[in-house]
Amino acid sequence: MRWNKIVGLPLLAIIFSLPFVLMATESDTEDKYISALRNELQQEGDSPNQIETIIKLTESQRYSERKSKADDQWRSAFIALISSVIGTIAGAILGFFLPKMEGPKIEVYAGDSIDLVKLNNNKISRVHVSCTFANSARKAGIVTKVAAILTTPQTKKIIFQWRLFYKYEQGHIAVPDSKVCPISVPANQSVFQGIEFETKDDVDWEAGEYKVKVFAWVEKDEITAIPSIKDEFSIVLTNAFVADLISKKVQSAELNTVMIRGREISTENLRNID
Repeated sequence: MRWNKIVGLPLLAIIFSLPFVLMATESDTEDKYISALRNELQQEGDSPNQIETIIKLTESQRYSERKSKADDQWRSAFIALISSVIGTIAGAILGFFLPKMEGPKIEVYAGDSIDLVKLNNNKISRVHVSCTFANSARKAGIVTKVAAILTTPQTKKIIFQWRLFYKYEQGHIAVPDSKVCPISVPANQSVFQGIEFETKDDVDWEAGEYKVKVFAWVEKDEITAIPSIKDEFSIVLTNAFVADLISKKVQSAELNTVMIRGREISTENLRNID
């Protein structure tokens, strides 16, 4: 819309004024032509009456030619004007309706860390991932399902299904918020959602690098379909971290769990930055 206002109006003014500019130029050229013709006839010795007769006939003929040419110019200018108006209106209509006809454009950003949730039986089968869903379209969208895949240092893939939503209280204390449900992402906005994932597989949390992939389905109900969006990152568990993880006991909390954060600690890329 803004482009049409900036460019369209000056363009229409130029098109509309073009015939007037051409007519003024041709008028000046015509005066010079008649003056040159009169001088030429006088040099040839024609009488004043003959000269005026020839000039009148010439002017009449050239007037007809100019009128026909001017009509063509006005016709062309009118067609260009109508085309420009139609193009401007069509562009405005498409600019307003087309983005609304397109679907949402949602991306997921899962950060660079997870929280390991240690249960009473010391089993760690749940993880917390903080996800941000950003929608860059002018149409709202729905994230219907979210899942995560953890790849261990032994390249074993473990599937985590979403279990509940959590929120933070008093800094870094995670408490249950609600059961999982489709996440609405408004147009041109982002939504933060803490998600707890759970696996039915046994996980041996050993030292090494773990790859985390978060998948989400947008506007789709069947989880058997290919995920619409994903994000991935890596975390590294050190030997000291694993030893500390095993020794810690469950504390009293809303989730009856202890959250241990495994951050991505590789800094080689940062060292190479000037």
